[in-house]
Amino acid sequence: LGALAAGAWVILRRGLHPLEEMATTAAGITAGDLSQRVEPANDHTEVGQLGLALNTMLDGLEGAFQEREATEQRLRRFLADASHELRTPLTSIQGFAELFRLGSDDRPVDLPVILRRIEQESGRMKVLVEDLLLLARLDETRPQASDPVDLSVLAADACSDAVATAPDRQVTLDAPTPVVVRGDADHLRQAIANLVANAVKHTPAGSPIEVIARVEGDQASVSVRDHGAGLDEATLAHAFDRFWQADAARVGTGSGLGLAIVAGIAEEHGGSVQAANRVDGGAVFTVTVPEAGRAEAPTVG
Repeated sequence: LGALAAGAWVILRRGLHPLEEMATTAAGITAGDLSQRVEPANDHTEVGQLGLALNTMLDGLEGAFQEREATEQRLRRFLADASHELRTPLTSIQGFAELFRLGSDDRPVDLPVILRRIEQESGRMKVLVEDLLLLARLDETRPQASDPVDLSVLAADACSDAVATAPDRQVTLDAPTPVVVRGDADHLRQAIANLVANAVKHTPAGSPIEVIARVEGDQASVSVRDHGAGLDEATLAHAFDRFWQADAARVGTGSGLGLAIVAGIAEEHGGSVQAANRVDGGAVFTVTVPEAGRAEAPTVG
């Protein structure tokens, strides 16, 4: 009986030892170290199957916590950048308002100039707030509009707007056939307009801009090519980040939200956006979204 008891104790200790190790590992995980994993984790024994299930669950938890931390960091950075961008026009408005309060004798600037600058800075702040609101709506999970939209028509409108704002530019459109997709016409219009406006803003005056709308397989694309100085490595890596400012080689100013909005709209429609340099000079930005088929009647809104 004594030998049987000793043998049973040894067998039970060997069988329970993996569970004790799991308990020790679980204590470390409870303390906050989600990188630990339990052993054994295999399909050979019931205990190994339990360890395998626990490790799978821990992988999911660790990924979820990492994603939450990354989201919180992006949110903090976004709020800090937004506050900084809004502070600049607010400071200008406050300064011009103080000049107006000083009275006509002590004002170094005429009243019409003060009012014009206040109006300009207010308009700039309004555009920035509208861009921020659009980005917030793009981040929401909500049903997407699914109307047929002809991207070639939207590209033609964007080219017309560019010619109106920069008459010295040669803006060409290459869209021989309809490029129909399903989505939100207003958002797609803004995405293409932002790409064309970005090319106008960040390239030398008088340089040409080329817009191409195409259907390749089941994908529709709109490309905007400029003939500026191109993009350096940092800009290629961060061009679609929020509040990213182009380097000094790309002439112009802005809030750094235009291309981020393009990326958000492309993602909203199940597509993507890319930036690249052309071998013969200049940069090209391409939005690609799934094609809807040419049999449907387009709606451009």
